Amino acid sequence: MMKQNKLRTQRKQNTITILGIQVVLILFAFTLYYIDSQLQLGVSSYIITSALSVLLIIYINQFIIWAIRNKLIKGIKYSYLHYITMLRIRQAFLDANYFNKRIYFNKEIAKLPKIKVEFDNSFSKGKLFIENININKNIGEVNISFALNRFIVDRSYLSNDENYYIFEIYDSNINHQLHFNYLEDFVQKTNEFDDYTLFVDKSTSMTLYGALFVGQTGSGKTYALYSLILQMLNKNISYHIYFADPKN
Repeated sequence: MMKQNKLRTQRKQNTITILGIQVVLILFAFTLYYIDSQLQLGVSSYIITSALSVLLIIYINQFIIWAIRNKLIKGIKYSYLHYITMLRIRQAFLDANYFNKRIYFNKEIAKLPKIKVEFDNSFSKGKLFIENININKNIGEVNISFALNRFIVDRSYLSNDENYYIFEIYDSNINHQLHFNYLEDFVQKTNEFDDYTLFVDKSTSMTLYGALFVGQTGSGKTYALYSLILQMLNKNISYHIYFADPKN
């Protein structure tokens, strides 16, 4: 079992600090309430009202931050999925020790890369942006696919400015396979793309320069290859195709 990293992130440290403030405030209010009950000063109601007001302000402020961070404006379902996904990915970074260390209020913390998640309106696919923090560790060591739960990484690449790793993801619970009853339907789908682009399924297409098919025996690699060749045969250009089938 992977040993969980004991370093806290800045968010966790801030959460602990806020909780500490709340506990101190509650204890302080109860202490003043007890003193007032003994001395009969008649300020108990003011103490309780003030304490509750401060706590309410803290809670409202935390909710606003959470709502902005998790894009509540796009709906409760979107914000919840965004929150859970971010939580799992951040934990995956901690477990893989993929972070930089920094000092925060005289305490060493883990500085995780910035993460942005975007889902489409149907929640069937999305994009994950992870900051390239240039540490001496390969991001491939982070189990991102496991952290994404039901989502699967379709492809990944660096942004043009090399500031972010971009992961295109899709929901594995949704059937992305295409079914054709007639060759004419297949040809019509083929013609929806340019001469150098081939489709793989409902949500995935590829620009044909080079491709690698990976899968266990019986997973459908040959049928996938047949599909691509049939698309090429129905394009307006002639391809030069080279196959390499390595054996163990």
